[in-house]
Amino acid sequence: MIEEDKKNQDRVHDLVEKLHAKLKIYKRQLEESEQVASCNLAKFKQLQQACDDAHERADSAENALAKMRARSRGVSAGPHGVAHS
Repeated sequence: MIEEDKKNQDRVHDLVEKLHAKLKIYKRQLEESEQVASCNLAKFKQLQQACDDAHERADSAENALAKMRARSRGVSAGPHGVAHS
């Protein structure tokens, strides 16, 4: 009976050690995954900001172009097709 208890205790101890090793692996994988997620979020935010900035520049350029075209139309032809300034 004592010998059987000792074997059971050894088996339980081995299982606990194996589970502890798996737990360490899972914790390490979790930390690595969190680092990757954090890095990806930072990249996303950076690209999102760059995209927003590009949209603002495009809007400004379109507005400037529209103003230039409006001025150009006003200067290029008078009421009878004669150029005036």
